[in-house]
Amino acid sequence: MGGLSFCSPAANLMKDPDILFLTINGLILGLGVIVGITFGTRKLTKRLPLRILFGLTLGLGAYVSIALIGNAIRIFQEVGYISTTPTFAILPQLDINVAIITGIHPTLETITGQLILLSIYITDSIYVLKLRPRKKKAIESSRRSMADFNKDR
Repeated sequence: MGGLSFCSPAANLMKDPDILFLTINGLILGLGVIVGITFGTRKLTKRLPLRILFGLTLGLGAYVSIALIGNAIRIFQEVGYISTTPTFAILPQLDINVAIITGIHPTLETITGQLILLSIYITDSIYVLKLRPRKKKAIESSRRSMADFNKDR
């Protein structure tokens, strides 16, 4: 059989010592980062209140979902399912790596989708942090006043 030969990536690593060296160093560095994050998280959770930790986690999740919706809309545009309206005059075109990380692409549809999701998150945050505690406080004070009213009878 001539021409085509299939070789595993591991076999290619063994042929070039520089690639093998970089791969092993990357593996060691990655494991070190994972161990460092694990110990750092364990130390922080002893001192960091859960409310702050959950807030940070929710904020990170919101950021990732906004970036994902921007990238998903962009992919639908590339396939041709959604029309593309360029906004180069308003938004500059970012480097492709930055655009993928942030999900910000210079089209009206991606920015609109991201702004809608961001407004949902902001509205929900205002409700959870401001309006719901006021409502809860009002209900508790009315319960106390009803208890005082029934006590006087």
